[in-house]
Amino acid sequence: MGDDGLVASSVDGTNWVSRILGPLYGAGVDYGLLDIAWGNGVWVAVGLGNKPIPGGHGNFLIILTSPDLITWTPQPAPQDADFLPAIVFTNEVFLAVGAGYDPTLAVTMQ
Repeated sequence: MGDDGLVASSVDGTNWVSRILGPLYGAGVDYGLLDIAWGNGVWVAVGLGNKPIPGGHGNFLIILTSPDLITWTPQPAPQDADFLPAIVFTNEVFLAVGAGYDPTLAVTMQ
């Protein structure tokens, strides 16, 4: 997994095939994949995207699923999370860890 939608896979750990996933989120959108997990016949990748918005750029979460590491489908991401750097499959459940921002818990430093 890597920047610009790069996915490298290998069936033997020696010979690798690299693929670029392409513009899954539209033209002009950059994204990087940070982690991947396999379970119940599906791959799930998580990462962070960056898209142009008026006055700058906006970050957004990425969750992609694939049955074969070739065809990828974007999935809805939780609205209350800002960053998902890791994912695992355990006890028949995908579990992603990350960070979020809750303005009600914000502290002003002086």
